[in-house]
Amino acid sequence: MTLKHYIALKIYGSKFLKKILRPLALFILSKERNKTNTVVYVKKDGTKIYNKKIKNIKIEFLGNASNNYIEIREPYSVGNLNITVEGNSNTFILDYGAKIVRMTVAFGNETKVSIGKNFYVGGMTIQVTNSMGKKVEIGSDCLFSYGLVLRTSDAHTIYDMNTKKILNPCDDVIVGNHVWVAAHANIYKGAKIPDDCVVAAHSLVNKKFDKTNCLLAGMPVVVKKENINWNSCSSEQWDF
Repeated sequence: MTLKHYIALKIYGSKFLKKILRPLALFILSKERNKTNTVVYVKKDGTKIYNKKIKNIKIEFLGNASNNYIEIREPYSVGNLNITVEGNSNTFILDYGAKIVRMTVAFGNETKVSIGKNFYVGGMTIQVTNSMGKKVEIGSDCLFSYGLVLRTSDAHTIYDMNTKKILNPCDDVIVGNHVWVAAHANIYKGAKIPDDCVVAAHSLVNKKFDKTNCLLAGMPVVVKKENINWNSCSSEQWDF
């Protein structure tokens, strides 16, 4: 902690001075905090611009959040993207070609979210809070609909009363390449969706699947059909 940071904390906690100097203390604290949090905007030619304000993308570092890294690669199209970081040592990577209508990402401590090329989402919440050391990986060319929830923990702990063993530990979420997730699906801790799969609407994915080219549906999902693939055009446009 620097001397400037220490003085700012003292001012912030002083009842006598807070009305006069609190705004200054908040400014100093935010500057100190932001030195350890990095936002990188990567242009098409590979040029990196640091700590740039990006249109329609709101990034908040709360409390004493530090050592966090966020990277946004152009080109992209974003209607509304909110990223909230409450803890330390988190990473967020959004690869080029993303089209986001609405998405919210909430971080805790030591987690990672990486999203591959040409990602589309209509509306999704990603929660990697309460899951230290876990990650979310979404591959390239994925199509996500709206009303989706993706999370790496249950937020609260269930344990065995005799052994005190945790019964619902947090876990990674892995989504392969060219995966279509239909509306109002939930993807929970421990989920693994292989390449070229489709997740049906209103489904719950909470376990690992290994076989590609499958239709997954149900609460929780099971393999409904194998040897399938999908295309972003409608059936009326499909040319056999």
